[in-house]
Amino acid sequence: MFKRLNIAFVILSALISGPAHAGAPGDRPLDSPLPHYGLADLYQIALEYAEKIKISQEDLYIAAQNRAKAFAELIPQLATFGTYTQFSEKKETIGGAVVQPNNAATWGVRLGQAYNLRGREFIALRAAEDTITKSKYDLNAVKEGYLFLVTAAFYDVLRTQKALEIARANVTRLEKHKAAVDTRLQLEEVTKTALFRVEAELSGARTEMITATNRLKLQQAVLKRLVGVTHDFDIEAPPHQPAGSLDLDLQSLKKEALDARAEIRALNIQDQIAADQVKISRSFYWPSIRVEGLYVDQHEDPEVALVSNDSLSVELSVEYPIFDAGRRKAQVREALAAKRQAALALADLSKDIAVEVEQAYLVVINQQSILASLDDQLTFARENYEAVSKQFKFGLSDSVDVMDANTLLVTAEIDLTDARLSLQLARIQLKRAQGTFLNQVMTMIQPQ
Repeated sequence: MFKRLNIAFVILSALISGPAHAGAPGDRPLDSPLPHYGLADLYQIALEYAEKIKISQEDLYIAAQNRAKAFAELIPQLATFGTYTQFSEKKETIGGAVVQPNNAATWGVRLGQAYNLRGREFIALRAAEDTITKSKYDLNAVKEGYLFLVTAAFYDVLRTQKALEIARANVTRLEKHKAAVDTRLQLEEVTKTALFRVEAELSGARTEMITATNRLKLQQAVLKRLVGVTHDFDIEAPPHQPAGSLDLDLQSLKKEALDARAEIRALNIQDQIAADQVKISRSFYWPSIRVEGLYVDQHEDPEVALVSNDSLSVELSVEYPIFDAGRRKAQVREALAAKRQAALALADLSKDIAVEVEQAYLVVINQQSILASLDDQLTFARENYEAVSKQFKFGLSDSVDVMDANTLLVTAEIDLTDARLSLQLARIQLKRAQGTFLNQVMTMIQPQ
């Protein structure tokens, strides 16, 4: 009886809760295999769930609302009002006419708008629209910078995975060599110091494997935090790319970066906004004109003589502040200082971007230059280890030679792996410095 009730309760709960949200990261059955994510998958997840990107998106939303407020300043404001007054019971009359009613009620509608003769409201609207454009560039800059952090973390995981694979292969080779040393020691063909040496090397290799395992867990945690997921996943390494060569020279890359970088475009817009703020500050030296239409309907009990029940009026007024204790002058000076700051920030960022492009360019050139040498070094180190191992098997070399050859092989493997991944990351870094990285990412994640 209770068993059937439990089964029914489980079925009812499943029907009420509905299907799991397939799009939310982390909704994965415990017994299912780990999902595999490539860079494009991680980019898409980060764009959807990363908090820093969402914060920048809210900045864009706030800019849009500020534009709506600036536009509202151009539209006449319509307001209604009403009052009710209850007077004392005592009535006073003069010559039979009522001078004070028992109560009075008034309501009306007011339609009015004020404009600055310098066009301050229109300048503010234009500045608000420019702020939206600037916020879009700021959002792109945040996306680009954040996605590059995801890229760097992705390659850190790849580099650590390769280091772990090399460490495991190193342990396997040393275990085989230790078995060979044990065999030759029993035959008294080597001394016991050879066994001590290989055991020490094997212990160090196992330590390195444990360290690489823990380092991999840390790098995976960093990557998970950046993309905004909580479940475990495996990554798919990007296809190997040949070294190749850069199509553009350094000066062309710098010019492209100064034209394409979102940060540069945002600061250009900021410079325009600062110029508009100077105009807005100077507009306070100009008079403001206000036009207002007013309809009033009034009712009294009893009615007071010579009082109209309703009225319609139009009012035109001009206001010009004569003395403000230097407030307008301070506003203009402040706006001019902000304008100078925007120009200085633009010049400073341009220099930083030029250096960033040159640094990324030189890293790519350097990695391309050394990659071929490291590839040859690994080939020679592998062949050397195979030859020395065979010589040791036939007694033509000692254990120290094998250890040296193994160390050379491990070093060559690590150096080549690091150079290959560093070259791939450096190419992406160069795209990031050029300002074309985000466009490349959006092309990657778009459905084919």
